[in-house]
Amino acid sequence: MSRRPILFYCPQMERVAKDVRRHAALLDCAVDLGEIKWSEYPDGWFDTQNLEVARGRMRDAHAFFLMSIDTPAELVRQAGALYAFHAYEAAMLDVFLPYFAPGTIEKIEVAGRIAYAKTAARMLSVTPPLRCGIPKFHIWDIHNEAEQFYFGDTVIYAPHTAIPRLIALVENTKLPITYVFPDLGAYDRFVKYKPHFVGRDLVLCEKRRMGSEREIRIIEGNPRDKHCVIVDDLIQSGRTLIACAHLLNQHGAKSISAFATHGVFPSGAIERIADSKLFTVVCVTDSVPRSALAMKQAGFTTLSLASDMARIIKESCL
Repeated sequence: MSRRPILFYCPQMERVAKDVRRHAALLDCAVDLGEIKWSEYPDGWFDTQNLEVARGRMRDAHAFFLMSIDTPAELVRQAGALYAFHAYEAAMLDVFLPYFAPGTIEKIEVAGRIAYAKTAARMLSVTPPLRCGIPKFHIWDIHNEAEQFYFGDTVIYAPHTAIPRLIALVENTKLPITYVFPDLGAYDRFVKYKPHFVGRDLVLCEKRRMGSEREIRIIEGNPRDKHCVIVDDLIQSGRTLIACAHLLNQHGAKSISAFATHGVFPSGAIERIADSKLFTVVCVTDSVPRSALAMKQAGFTTLSLASDMARIIKESCL
């Protein structure tokens, strides 16, 4: 493979793709941006075309595809492009899927339920092999690590985490930080089997859902007079986050901030969190592009994953 890597992207990820190219240049890695035309027919079906004019620039290139499957329709639309790379003779394909959106629908606890995380993983796993290998999917902080086994043997699942970036960001403030995990799932995901928080001050909470309400209690650690940072993989409605912050306030926390890799924020969530006036800083990554403008207007901090992707491109093309 002598050609420069080509980074394709869905429309929602255009800004991130340009940031990836800029960060790659800082690493002395030149990346071309690939063109995909996304449109629809009058009946609503997708018309995706012009992956670098068929075999023109694609042949023998290492292709990268930056996806955002924030709705079921986007999964179908972008899968169509994903399946086409082999036909245009790309040598290799790495797929950046920062947020695996179906990941919260992963359990079958009663008969008749469908784990759509498995459905989506199956759809991605049938991506055809390339000339020099099988596709690799790069996913950040998947909701349940067991979901990696939903992906088939015909693709490579490559897990990543934003946690080291978070730690570097908050500890650069030089304040004594206490990391708070709002439930056992967050603790298992980020602490139990990972080295990131070894030697750091931690508070562990336990959560019980009661309809739309959350009951949270501290089972380990003490937040009194501490600068607390609540850590989770994603923020949906914000109710767990707010309930946890109220609890920390009651136990005498000096300040409360929050970090999640994925800011999903369905309707009303950003306003709910901002109006609570509980948080010094709310920080999420840019893995969910549809939330970006509302987060900026609310004064939330965005941590870009572009430098992570640029590093992966450079290392993949060595």
